[in-house]
Amino acid sequence: MMLESLSTVTNLEECILLLLNNNDKYFKKVFNLILLGIDSFLKDYSLNDPDISKIIDILLKSSKKLRFINNDLAYLYFFKSKLDYYKNDYINARKYADMALKSVSKVNYELLSSINVQYAIIYMELGFSKKSILLLKEELENNPSKLIDIGIELGRALDHSGQVKQALELYKKFDDCNITDTYLLSRFYEQKANVLNKIMYRILQYGFISASSLQSNELEQVEELFSEAIDLYNRSIELTLKINALWSYTGIVPQLINTYISFSFSLREIGIDECTQYIDEVDKMLENFVTPFKTDFYLSKAYYYEYLKNITEAKSCINIALDNAKELEIKTKEAKCYGFFSQFIYRQLLQKEKSTNRKELATLGMEYTKKALCYYKEYTLVEDNIFIEDYTLLKEKFMKILKD
Repeated sequence: MMLESLSTVTNLEECILLLLNNNDKYFKKVFNLILLGIDSFLKDYSLNDPDISKIIDILLKSSKKLRFINNDLAYLYFFKSKLDYYKNDYINARKYADMALKSVSKVNYELLSSINVQYAIIYMELGFSKKSILLLKEELENNPSKLIDIGIELGRALDHSGQVKQALELYKKFDDCNITDTYLLSRFYEQKANVLNKIMYRILQYGFISASSLQSNELEQVEELFSEAIDLYNRSIELTLKINALWSYTGIVPQLINTYISFSFSLREIGIDECTQYIDEVDKMLENFVTPFKTDFYLSKAYYYEYLKNITEAKSCINIALDNAKELEIKTKEAKCYGFFSQFIYRQLLQKEKSTNRKELATLGMEYTKKALCYYKEYTLVEDNIFIEDYTLLKEKFMKILKD
């Protein structure tokens, strides 16, 4: 309430200085209220939130006047890092995380842990999964009381790195936990659904085989994975919209679309109207702000258009996704684009067995597969890595076409 009130003030700087006078007892209470409010808003990001950035900038600008101690500054730098992260400015996000680490008291374990987790998340988004996993495992070991908070991010990092089995084993531990925080519960539902979606997609071999080629137990497993994933995504979306977490919403929708399309491609059509509606909604949202999930969203649009047999539009969406990943310098999403493009090409080759440009397409598919493999071999954990296993097999499929 205080932050929402401050956001309507004409002379914000004067108001903040007046509130945070030098009366130590009063200062600490008001400042802690402001920090609590900022922390609450920065669980996620939405354009509808108060202008948190302006408030933080004024507090930092006035830090000498207000005689902030190092821990006070550490909180502000940490929040500044989170804001820049939400705005895709990873260079400044890392810079402010560094400044927060230099300022924080080593006995302020909770803040120190939050900064370390923030660092790991930045590494994860940039595509340095090995570094991210190492940091998160260390943080989880030091803070067992934050099992769910840190565990959700560790599972996400493992998922990014291709250790899908490990991620699922971790998330299964949370099934019986009483998660009362709405945002954390939403995140848990989403991340577990992402893992289930990957397992389902893998059984379906990325659309390379027909449902008739699957064993009855595999078909049953696909049905179960699909139903649970869709249920979890819907629960996550409901909670996300309830708390106005629009940043996260743009990340959930692409995965939900992918789940519907994968199932529709291989088994039976379901959820296509819902996909159309979600695409329209997120298209409008991304006109106002950009998230790192723009890449994922355009890949899901490509998959949607491929299903509708609009191959030209599908290719256009893949290229937009790849350009976005390169612009933001997100290695993991760039590799994801190359991997998706190579799978897309192979699916096209399966449908056009007598195509005149068959070898040309296979050469391009081989090139993209190698680029994806290079990333996963260098920046992710190689043991039990489904991406390395699957792209190695795809590379062999392209080699076979080129040899024939």
